[in-house]
Amino acid sequence: MSMLQPSPNVLNAFGLRDPHLSPAPRGWGGGVLAGPIVLTPVADRARATWSARVRDTLDPSGIRIARPFRATDGRTIVGDWRADHYGPGVLQNRPDEVIATSLRLHDALAPQERPRFLVGAPASPWTEADYFSMADRAAFHPAGLELLRDYLPHGTGVDGGLRADIAAGVELYQQFADLREDVHAPAQVVHGDMLFGTLFEPGSAPLVPDIVPYWHNPAWAAGVIVVDALNWAGADADLPQRWRHLSEWPQQLLRAYLFRLGLHLVHRHSAASAYDKLLHTGVVIADFVANSTSVEPAVVPSTEPPAAEITVDEGADSSAHLDVSPEPTSWEDTAEFPEVGDAWEGAPDSSASADPELQTGEDATSPEHH
Repeated sequence: MSMLQPSPNVLNAFGLRDPHLSPAPRGWGGGVLAGPIVLTPVADRARATWSARVRDTLDPSGIRIARPFRATDGRTIVGDWRADHYGPGVLQNRPDEVIATSLRLHDALAPQERPRFLVGAPASPWTEADYFSMADRAAFHPAGLELLRDYLPHGTGVDGGLRADIAAGVELYQQFADLREDVHAPAQVVHGDMLFGTLFEPGSAPLVPDIVPYWHNPAWAAGVIVVDALNWAGADADLPQRWRHLSEWPQQLLRAYLFRLGLHLVHRHSAASAYDKLLHTGVVIADFVANSTSVEPAVVPSTEPPAAEITVDEGADSSAHLDVSPEPTSWEDTAEFPEVGDAWEGAPDSSASADPELQTGEDATSPEHH
């Protein structure tokens, strides 16, 4: 696939004259490196503008934050591209350190007010961000699955109904939704995609290139890291236990899992092959929740854990690089796959859902995180 490139007008607006362009390292949202600047395609202007404003002054303890690079007229977004100062770092398989980083980041984000785009339900037709918003809302809503039912990809199965993994996922979702109990921990702005949005560099603090905002307790954001690490990084089943001191941890973790499972059910890029990983993660989550409360565990079919998809540098200890091809975990991911996104313009139940690639889970439907 060819690299997405900003137009000459965009480069000129940011004061970049004939720069050498190359793909930015993973973790930068599918961006383009132009010297010391990273240009990244913007999937949601409101969220990108908010992130730039917050990152401009945010100063969390022990974390590097990518600062926005403004255009010559002061804008942070030009022609659906944003620009940030580049910092060194790579994605690594260090979920415990990512969770610790998230807690420090969320201490600094606590004073931020709730953005308007995080209030209420999305309107049809959905934007890319709306898939995530609705999956998030359903994970906390009493009606849960009913909010997602109208947006399931009907017509994707061989018999014209639901794809087999979606049909099984609907039943699994309800079983986990039935485990929910009320939560009361205070909500605030949190970063909801940190496993694939935290970069490590020897001798330096972790780098956070962007903030993907949600309105929840920091324990929920930690739960998303755990779920993603179990899904895509072959994390050990004891990972949830190590963070059980967090606020309402079993219930926050449960909702983080429902968020990712719900996203799989409705997202236009969901890959059938990813369901087995979600199922395995569900076994771990159900076990943990059952052992933490009096609620009976969900009846989840047993499955062998998937092989850890990690490339390990010899002698690197915990510094193994993430080497995975999961489904999108933020609305920025699909910017790398415009040819897939174009086929889905319009309402979520578009007939493009019958595309065979979307049934088989080929690489185009399960983009690698950056």
